Amino acid sequence: MKFYEALLTVGVEPEFAEAYKKAIEGENDRYFTENPILDKDGKLISNEIKPVWSGNYVNAEIIHVGTADNRKYFSHLEITVVSRTQTNVDEFIKQYEREGATLVKKNF
Repeated sequence: MKFYEALLTVGVEPEFAEAYKKAIEGENDRYFTENPILDKDGKLISNEIKPVWSGNYVNAEIIHVGTADNRKYFSHLEITVVSRTQTNVDEFIKQYEREGATLVKKNF
């Protein structure tokens, strides 16, 4: 079985770490959207719901370093991505590097 994999990290403010985790995982989830098809006169022929998905499975883990009791700690996210296609993983890496993430490892 062949998968393409990558691990990235990105620093985040501790109080926003959970929101970043949810956002990163959520934007890579499958979702459904309407797919209106119109004829040449603009009349609706079909409006079936279709799935939309990036093709990536993504997981983000929050890593805290330090102690929370004295608020002297920082957080970063470890983001893992797995896909059947190298192109999907390459695009994911490029996008997140532009947004400040650092590539730690890729397996391909």
